[in-house]
Amino acid sequence: MATTRIKDLTTTVTTVANDDYVAVDGLTNGTRKKLANSLVTLTDTQTLSNKQTSDAFTVGGNLTVSGTGPHTLAGPVVSTGSTSAVGANKAVLDYTAGTTTRLVSYGPNASTPGAFQIVGLSSNASAGDIRVSISDAGNTTLAGNLTVSGGTSTLVGAPGVFKVQTGASSPAEWLSLFAAGSTNPAVFWNSGAALRLGPSTSETGGGFSQAMSIDAAGVTVGGNLTVSGTQNKFGVPASADALSTNSTMTFELTSNTQLKIKVRGSDGTTREVALTLA
Repeated sequence: MATTRIKDLTTTVTTVANDDYVAVDGLTNGTRKKLANSLVTLTDTQTLSNKQTSDAFTVGGNLTVSGTGPHTLAGPVVSTGSTSAVGANKAVLDYTAGTTTRLVSYGPNASTPGAFQIVGLSSNASAGDIRVSISDAGNTTLAGNLTVSGGTSTLVGAPGVFKVQTGASSPAEWLSLFAAGSTNPAVFWNSGAALRLGPSTSETGGGFSQAMSIDAAGVTVGGNLTVSGTQNKFGVPASADALSTNSTMTFELTSNTQLKIKVRGSDGTTREVALTLA
C-alpha cells in the first residue's frame, strides 16, 4: 500500500467516517495525519453536519451557496461589515458605519425599491399571516395592535397626520390628528359624523358615557358646563332655532336695545320675555 499513489486507490468514498484520516506534509512539521471529517471542502456535496462541530471554519473569500435550500443554520448569523454588492431582487443583512445593523431589500429595477414582510406562521403554515408589511413606497401596515411603551411618541411628517379608521380601504368612520408647518394643529373626522367625548371603562367603548358631542350643527354638552375664565363672551344671534327639547333656552338679540329670552318648559310650552337694554 505504501507504494500506491492515493489517486490510484481502488476504493472511492463520498462521505468520511469518524476514524478516517488524511495525510498532510510540510517542510516545518513533516508528515502528519488529520481527521478527515474535520476538513471543509466547499466544492464537494458533503454537508457540514458531517464535519466536526468543534472546528471553526473560516472562508477567506466570498461564500456562495448554490443549492435551492432551505438552508438551516444551528447558530446565529453574525455580520460585521457593510455590503457593496447591490443588484436586483436581493436581501442583505449587514452592519454599516460601525453602529447600525441593516436589513436591505433591493427591488427589481433601478426605480423600484425593495419591500419587506414579517410573517408569523404555525409549524404547518395553517395559521398566521403577514404581521408587518413595508411597501416599496415606505408605507407600513401592521396587522395587529400597536403598543408603544415609551413615555413620549413623536409623529414626524409633512404634513404630519395620524389617522384612525375602520378596516375598510374607504372607511365609513375615521379620525385624524393633523399638523403642518404654520397651520394650527387640528382634529378632523369624516363629514356627516359626530365626534363623541366621554369616559369609558374600556378602549373599545364599553360603559361609554357621552359628555360631549361635536357635529356640523354645533356642540352638545351632556352634563354640567363650567366656564372658569374671567372674560367669557358668547355670540347671540338675531334669531334662534325653535326649541324642540323641554327645559332648554335660547337668546336672541333682536335689536341693539332688545334681548329676547325663550324658555321651553317641562310642559312643552315655549315662553319668552323681551328685555330692554340701556
